[in-house]
Amino acid sequence: MYNLFFLLGICTLPFSPQTPNASQQEVALLKAFASDLRPGKTDWQFNEVHTDTLKLLEFVGDYDYFYGYFESKSGVKLIIFENEKLAPSDVNKTMIVHWQVGRFYQAGEGEAPFLAEQLVSYEEL
Repeated sequence: MYNLFFLLGICTLPFSPQTPNASQQEVALLKAFASDLRPGKTDWQFNEVHTDTLKLLEFVGDYDYFYGYFESKSGVKLIIFENEKLAPSDVNKTMIVHWQVGRFYQAGEGEAPFLAEQLVSYEEL
């Protein structure tokens, strides 16, 4: 099942160069962050790039935000947010995906920042 977020408007916030320079709010969010691609990992850092082989199941880019639904070889399905790097023609392709912990701001009720996987780059296999 997909980890699905209902988003009314989303935009990327600036990254902190390193966790030690992060605000208290960023540090708290980072400590609570979890990714299904790295179960049990707790030492997350901003700007640390991770690499996984994933298949793009669906591309969504028809609102103010863009993301892909991906699936790993082990069956983990997740959303990776990005900034127009993917295209609808990439659907059903397996690729090497480089991602990092991204900080996003969700407009609407509460208007709170959150962390999620963010696409850095990818290479088609």
